[in-house]
Amino acid sequence: MSARKKCKLVQAENLIPLATTATLNPIDWNLCALCQKPSSKPLNCPAQSKRTDSGAGYVTLGDNLKNFLQLGKRPLPIHIARLDEGDGIGNTLARNHAQWQTSCRLKCSAIRLARAEETALPSTSSTCSSDSQGQPYKLRQAESTNTPTVSNYFFCGKVGTEVMPLHEAMTPRITHRVRQCALKLQDQKLIARLSHGDLVALEAKYHASCLVKLYNASNRKSEEDMKDSSDRVSHGIALAELIGYIEDTKSSVTVNDIAPVFKLVDLLRLYTDRLVELGVWITERIHSTDLKN
Repeated sequence: MSARKKCKLVQAENLIPLATTATLNPIDWNLCALCQKPSSKPLNCPAQSKRTDSGAGYVTLGDNLKNFLQLGKRPLPIHIARLDEGDGIGNTLARNHAQWQTSCRLKCSAIRLARAEETALPSTSSTCSSDSQGQPYKLRQAESTNTPTVSNYFFCGKVGTEVMPLHEAMTPRITHRVRQCALKLQDQKLIARLSHGDLVALEAKYHASCLVKLYNASNRKSEEDMKDSSDRVSHGIALAELIGYIEDTKSSVTVNDIAPVFKLVDLLRLYTDRLVELGVWITERIHSTDLKN
């Protein structure tokens, strides 16, 4: 019968601000920088590459890890902030000639990041926003009978006139911009129409006023979401740092039969203090149940 593990309460006065927890356990650069575990297999080190752009591997990985941190995701077993010595993750990795296992590097790949960003996108069935007069912006679909081809119109379903002539999409840039607007507005009908291909290839035509209305709606949506998005990123960073602090504290305990125990009220205070440091304006009390969830 195994011995029962003892627990030790981490006192509130011993809690360290989250912003400084990255210095608790310095990285051992002789090990895999991404997991800090010994490996029998050779480690990959971009600094040893003979390519002229050998440092690009550090820059790419640094950017990916920064984006993971902003999303509040932790693809690695270690706290990502430990890889930043103050001048950015990429610079820190390059300066210390960081090396890693292939399996660890794949966890931070652009594909994994794209999947994380997709899961972080808010899901909504709304297909409307506001135009410059405050009226709802929506894609109006033509009647099921006698439907013109997609090349006759794209946004409003109306034919061109002398006053409002139709313009033909001529550059790939317009497809990229329209797709960005559609995703930002979560306009499912417009997204579906874009799935048929590039606007230039479809010979899509549009009224200039419809395109401007779409751009204006997207710009207003960006302004409305800017603060909410910034706060969400800050909440994600604070939560990731709090989790990293807890895990680092557990790993720093040298006695195997003692497990650290934290008071939820103390963790909530750490979390709230870090949000304030990140510039979040807290207008209502954060409940401890939010951390449990």
